[in-house]
Amino acid sequence: RVAAAFADNGQGVRGDLLAVVKAILLDPEARQQARARDPYFGHVREPMIRFVSVLRAFDGRAASGKFRVWNLQNDTGQAPFRSPSVFNFFLPDYAQPGEVADAGIASPELQIASETSVIRTANLFRNLIYRGYGSAEHQIVLDFAEEQALAGDPAALVDHLDRKLFGGALSRDVRAIVVDAVGGVAASRPLDRVRMAVYLLITSPEYVVQK
Repeated sequence: RVAAAFADNGQGVRGDLLAVVKAILLDPEARQQARARDPYFGHVREPMIRFVSVLRAFDGRAASGKFRVWNLQNDTGQAPFRSPSVFNFFLPDYAQPGEVADAGIASPELQIASETSVIRTANLFRNLIYRGYGSAEHQIVLDFAEEQALAGDPAALVDHLDRKLFGGALSRDVRAIVVDAVGGVAASRPLDRVRMAVYLLITSPEYVVQK
């Protein structure tokens, strides 16, 4: 549908990028919330993209003003400019053996996932949230000031993170789990409440799978 808009913007013009962007944003696949509830819709976020997304969401910065990220592939299976071939880190038609392959759908990003990488990636995010990434003046730390102001009310905090990280699409079940976990942290430790909430949310299947 988007390719058709590129070929013809409706007025016989080819290559109208305004028409292409409009076709993307107004396509039913992007607008219908019911699609997000389809268990076969969406894709797994690449771990490197998840890492950058978290930095952007919480304004991650280092005192040096630089982003010194190295050997990210050791934790995530990916790193900038480290693709093993010109065809990216995974094949576009890869299907994880088992339920995914049996359903006849592809899961390209899961080709670089393993039991080890899943754990290492989760540990990477925990270190980023609780201690930062890197060291000395190049240590990248996240800004949780906005979230700490809401930490006194676990429900309000999780609803805020739902809007920031999920676009308001967080399920009731996951919301309830995180609110309960945050409430188990003493109110006198607002930063720990925020860290708990962020860590649980960004390592949840609902965040890993982008709808």
